[in-house]
Order: sequence, then C-alpha cells, then structure tokens
Amino acid sequence: MVERFLIDGGSSVDVLFLSTFENMGLNWSALKSTYQSLFAFNSCKISPLDVVTLKVCAIERFLDVDFIIIDCESSFNAIMGRGWIHTMHGVTSTLHHVLRYQSKNDTYTIDIKGDQASMRKCFSTTLKGIDRSTIVLTGDR
Repeated sequence: MVERFLIDGGSSVDVLFLSTFENMGLNWSALKSTYQSLFAFNSCKISPLDVVTLKVCAIERFLDVDFIIIDCESSFNAIMGRGWIHTMHGVTSTLHHVLRYQSKNDTYTIDIKGDQASMRKCFSTTLKGIDRSTIVLTGDR
C-alpha cells in the first residue's frame, strides 16, 4: 500500500520517487534503463534514473504501469500522469478532487476522491524550506 499519489493530467509520464522505491524494498534488478529526459514545470531538465513496471490497483482495476524513477524531494510518493488516467478511461476534476472511471463491466462509476486535509499537508510539506518569495505563478488573465 502506497499513499500520497498525485493524479496529474499535466504529467506526460508516471513518476515514482527514488525514496518511495527504496522504502518499498523493491528489487533493483527489476529496473530497466531509460534515456528519456524529463522537463519539470520550471523547465529544468531532469535525468531519470531508470524505469520500473509495477502493478497498480485502483479499487477494482489492476494495471501494469511503467514508472520513471527520479531522485528528487517530493511530498508525494508517486505521480500518476496522463497515460495512466487514459488507460483507466478516467476523468479528473480538480474542482472536486476526484478521478471517476467506469467499473470493469460498465454498470457503475467508481470515484477515487482526494482528501483536502491531506492535500494541504502535502502542500505545506513541499513549501518547507523554500524561499516563498521565489514562487511565481504564470498564466492567462
């Protein structure tokens, strides 16, 4: 069981942080090499360490997910990106903090709901030690 996943429709890959990989006690021999470069939201280039394929269970769906392993600090353990969301046939709502998808037999919908208190805690953890005056928000007005 791994908690504190960020479901991020803006992420082009699924990310597992190195600290999470180590805490899970996974076998290093399961890693596959990758030469893929990533660019963070601040346009900095990040070099992934390797790729690992893990089985992810989301309520009643089990999917094999290729996670890019990166070594950086995060208050999250993993980021589930667009590929995973699309494979789940999921629809996300940032307003309602929910991922909705159909059951395996398409007879009902399943909601994975975010917890506002947990999200605030993760956000606060992320901001610790950061000079808040350097945070710049950009976008259309």
